[in-house]
Formats: sequence, structure tokens, C-alpha cells
Amino acid sequence: MRLDGKVVLITGAARGIGREAALMFAGEGGQVTATDVTWPSPGLDPRIDFVTLDVTNEEEWKDVVAGIVDSHGRIDVLVNNAGIAGSYDALDEVEMNAWDEVMAINLRGRHALPRLRRVELHGGRRPGHRRRARGAVRSWSPGGSR
Repeated sequence: MRLDGKVVLITGAARGIGREAALMFAGEGGQVTATDVTWPSPGLDPRIDFVTLDVTNEEEWKDVVAGIVDSHGRIDVLVNNAGIAGSYDALDEVEMNAWDEVMAINLRGRHALPRLRRVELHGGRRPGHRRRARGAVRSWSPGGSR
């Protein structure tokens, strides 16, 4: 199993790509915590811990990260998948509250975890002062662009 012993956090995992990623990572031996604002449909692997998380709420991020770190000591992999498409109306017709919701989830939600960086993800060291790189950080949006 390629992910034996790895601790994985996946956002937006109630359905779609996030759900499939959670199933795949668990199938490869990862200790997966899947999150979303809604409870997943039946059939999620019992090896996966599911926690509700609104990615726009920094306090919820802190609670989820603290819970994972308390249980597993670290987070090795983040799949920051949560995102929404929003309105397909012409830009000048989109209501401001709808625009704000898309920005909060798709942009602000991607920024919350990196802000919780030092203790949880770097063992207290400042980011950028790692002795050796051990992985990659990538950010994918629902539209497929980086």
C-alpha cells in the first residue's frame, strides 16, 4: 500500500472528486479524514473518519486540524478539494452575495489551512526552513485550472 502510515485530510469529500479521492487514499492505506459541509451519501469506507467542516470558517479549520494532530501527530497530505461553481449568469448579473460565497469557499477556504502552518504542518519550524523536501503542494480549483 503506497500510503501506509500517511495522514490525509480531504476537504469537499461528501461527493464527487473529493469522495473518490477519500476512497482511493483509504484504499492505499492512508489514515483519511474527509470533510465537507454536508454529510456524505451512504457507502463511504468505514476506515475513513468524516468530520463536518465549513472551509470558510477558520475556527472550524483549527478544530479539525487539532483533532487530526491530536489523533495522528501530523498531517502528511492535504487534498484541498472544496469548491463551488456558483452562478452561470453573466458577470454583471451575479448578485454580490452569490459572488462573495464563491470567493469565500474557492479562495478564502484555500488560504485557511496554510495559515495554521507552523505547529500542525511543520513541527514548529518556520515554513521554508525545512531540512529536506518530502512532497509537493498543489492547488486545484473545481474548474481544473491551477
